[in-house]
Amino acid sequence: MKTIKKYKLWIDEHSANSAVRSKEQELKKINSGLPTVLRFFDNELSDQEIRELKDYNSIVDKLRPQFPHPSAKDDVNFQLLGKEINGLKDASLILKFINEDYLIKNGKVEISPLWYDANIERFTTYTKNENEIEAYEYSIQLAELLQNGIKKGYISKEIKGGINKVMQFLYLNEDDSYTIQVGRLQQAGQRAEAIKIKADKLKKTA
Repeated sequence: MKTIKKYKLWIDEHSANSAVRSKEQELKKINSGLPTVLRFFDNELSDQEIRELKDYNSIVDKLRPQFPHPSAKDDVNFQLLGKEINGLKDASLILKFINEDYLIKNGKVEISPLWYDANIERFTTYTKNENEIEAYEYSIQLAELLQNGIKKGYISKEIKGGINKVMQFLYLNEDDSYTIQVGRLQQAGQRAEAIKIKADKLKKTA
């Protein structure tokens, strides 16, 4: 199977940064509630044991083997064990958020570097077919040609302004760098595909 080369076109930094802020707010809630859960276990849980806790019921189940009177109510057994349960149910709500997006180190939760990488990838746009790849490569060649023309003085500032007005998927910046207009480039790929389809039909009818 032929492997299609992908070019990175654009990163939606606004959405990526917004997702980071949301994840950091979630992390703050987790680390504000987790100490209450850990104190209930006298801060003796390993990182793996913390990850295995999913909700209030899993907390109870972990302590159940220590209950002095298994047939009695949970609250009674907690009292007999000297466990303070005030605020525990509310604090335990954060446990459901501790998933693979997070690492646990020495009883402290942090966002996994893999999540940050996946977050960037989620908001990154790549070329997705041969036509878009060809349009991208053409735009790079064209940009380099125009940059060379500007450098040698063949293209004036006024001409560059005119080029930007009519150019569909390439924009020459003030510093003579260039910006690829992703939406327009994708449209160019679609036009190329339509032309190929039309050419194939003409061949078949010839």
